[in-house]
Amino acid sequence: MKQLILYLYDHASAYKTRKSIFNIIIGKKSHQTFFDAVSLNVLSLYGCAPKLTYEQFEQIINQEENTIKRLETSHLMTFQTLDATFKAIQLLIQTVSHIQNHQRTFLPIASQVEIHDTVRQIYYEIEQRQLHATLEKEVTTLFELLDEKHDTIYCHYLLTGYDEPMYTFSQISMIEAIDIQDLFTAHYEALLSIYRFIQNAEQFPILSQCIMPLEISERVLQTLHLLENNYTIDQIAEIEQVRETTIEDHILDLFMKHQLTNYEDFFRQPYVPFLKYYQEQPYQRLKRYKEQFESLSYFELKLAIIGSAKGELHA
Repeated sequence: MKQLILYLYDHASAYKTRKSIFNIIIGKKSHQTFFDAVSLNVLSLYGCAPKLTYEQFEQIINQEENTIKRLETSHLMTFQTLDATFKAIQLLIQTVSHIQNHQRTFLPIASQVEIHDTVRQIYYEIEQRQLHATLEKEVTTLFELLDEKHDTIYCHYLLTGYDEPMYTFSQISMIEAIDIQDLFTAHYEALLSIYRFIQNAEQFPILSQCIMPLEISERVLQTLHLLENNYTIDQIAEIEQVRETTIEDHILDLFMKHQLTNYEDFFRQPYVPFLKYYQEQPYQRLKRYKEQFESLSYFELKLAIIGSAKGELHA
């Protein structure tokens, strides 16, 4: 955890306040915090330490001689999504292992209803189509790819099955003689690799179904439904009895969570000049950008930044 916090602080401290960075780390459920994580391309670290206190955060970043480890990050998912996806894989393997050994009663490794529902559907398909061998092959391939990408992997210790308990982080640390903080960093890197590998549904037709989606509120989904039925922003605001700026935030949320992709539908003014400027001066306050590009609304500025961060809009 410590290395993730230090990397995020080192990456963002020149552009964001300590409080804003802390909010990303704990996964504060606010539109601004989520936007900050996407625009900085650190969404995969969003919520990496939800129980961290601000005092603990300051103690970590104020320590002398901190060594910053370079980390891969992504705009596709949050840390909770990475964790939930791995838990789905854990539960699927646990389920198959127990049932193959004629044991249908066991304590599931994950408690989240969404994960249970996902794994239940996947296992039903495995049973109906007799895909047990396919699943075993996919898991073997996944760990071969992990072994090729990383010097050492530890996530196999976290798998459990019939008569095969899962190890704790403390136990893994002792067995492998690795510092617990380094182990946590290695676990994050493995989770990110697993997510990226199983996105290939052709190579992983079963495991790719374990990818858990980003959380989207019912109100934002309602806005999506109305947009799909050709309602305008002002019409949706009237239906939902909120301000138009709230609907604009919903739209930004939908782009950040990969539910909308057609940026051109929402720009009323040319945005390419701003993108060129943004590439040269990234991560600045929106007010500064607004002063340079008065014709663009704050909504359009944020939309352009999201598109740039995700590599979907280019100057």
